[in-house]
Amino acid sequence: KKDETVSSYKRECVTDIRSDVKEGIKKLKEKFFFEEFSEMVLHEQYAGKALNTMFSLANRYLEKIREAKQEKNIIDFNDMEIQLEQLLEVEEVRKEIQTQYSHLFIDEFQDSSPIQVRIFEKLSQLVQKTYAVGDPKQAIYDFRGADTALTQSVINAIAHADEDSGNKIAYLKDSRRSVPELVYM
Repeated sequence: KKDETVSSYKRECVTDIRSDVKEGIKKLKEKFFFEEFSEMVLHEQYAGKALNTMFSLANRYLEKIREAKQEKNIIDFNDMEIQLEQLLEVEEVRKEIQTQYSHLFIDEFQDSSPIQVRIFEKLSQLVQKTYAVGDPKQAIYDFRGADTALTQSVINAIAHADEDSGNKIAYLKDSRRSVPELVYM
């Protein structure tokens, strides 16, 4: 039903927008759906087989790497992270950390991967104070699993924790890395 309270100018604008959208959709269909549906399904089946082969090869490669590491009795950085996270579940290890350390300092927090954040969380439960420094705008290790969305989630959780938790965020507004003349150029 036509709303008589809407001006003719607004109706024309909406009509123009609708026409533009229809034209855009038509162009997208022509550009991306140039094949018949049955041909698209056939191509998808071939792509699926290729992907399955690729994943199968990747799994075989990873298994060969695991075997070689085990044979040579070596571990890589990812193995170290996994083993540390597992060690932090051992009560004797937890007690040793509690007696030896009172503070946890984390620098470049924005470059933390999910497993590293879990490790930091477990360690922070064992010490009296935890300090984390980081700037999501300076994240550079996403290729290694760092996740700025995760960093931002941690920041948000700290910011919204109850006041009794002792959590707080301090924003460092001044740069101590350089002289003011360089920073403010």
